[in-house]
Amino acid sequence: MLVNPDAVHTYHYVPDVAAGLAILGAAGDDAYGKPWMLPCAPTESMRALMARFPRRLGRDIGLAAMPRFAMKALGLVAPTIREINEMIYRWDEPFVVDDRRFRAAFNTEPTETERAAADPVTWARSHDGTLAPAGG
Repeated sequence: MLVNPDAVHTYHYVPDVAAGLAILGAAGDDAYGKPWMLPCAPTESMRALMARFPRRLGRDIGLAAMPRFAMKALGLVAPTIREINEMIYRWDEPFVVDDRRFRAAFNTEPTETERAAADPVTWARSHDGTLAPAGG
């Protein structure tokens, strides 16, 4: 883990983002030029979010932070890590988004967090046999 696991963060589920953008596109002039925050899950820490995955995977998973100096060292030889280092500050502090105006204006709700956590595990299992539940 590259971030402070206890900093609260607002997470967006990609299908909710896609649906929100489609809603805005269909709304035309009623939505044009206004700032909108797309539907998002309730704010929680990365530790809380990651705690959902062992239940879905049927096995424990570890959660550890990589020291910043190690990230900087890796960034010297790995361009992707170098780019991550430039944006990592966004994950060290709380990041909270309020989507209530969008939800009220367009009568929509984000996907429930348990389902949003289950969907990528279901997808990954169907594409990668190594994600079978422990003992299965």
